[in-house]
Amino acid sequence: RYRLRPSRPRHRLGDRRRYFIGGEKATEMPNHDVQGSCASMQNGSIKALVAAYPFDYANHRGLLVNGHDQLVVECAEREKEDVKQLVRHVMEKNIDGVQYPAEPKSGLTWKAVS
Repeated sequence: RYRLRPSRPRHRLGDRRRYFIGGEKATEMPNHDVQGSCASMQNGSIKALVAAYPFDYANHRGLLVNGHDQLVVECAEREKEDVKQLVRHVMEKNIDGVQYPAEPKSGLTWKAVS
């Protein structure tokens, strides 16, 4: 049986909130702030990438996959360097003096870029 106690939301980068039933517990999702912040940064990167380089099925270009910490984009060989610059631009962050780097790779197979 759950006892409901007032609980304040935990905040992190972005707008994600987590309410703990019965109040906060040291053992319940101790890294939620970190995971929520990372997810918010990843979502911002995806939105920026899709706005700048929209998906186009007919021309085989655009975001294919967003993984745990990667974005996989398909593009023409001639666009490769521009797309790598774009991915670096949307993924790299500097928040409160902490640099979050991005290292774009290119290749012809998924294995080559993972």
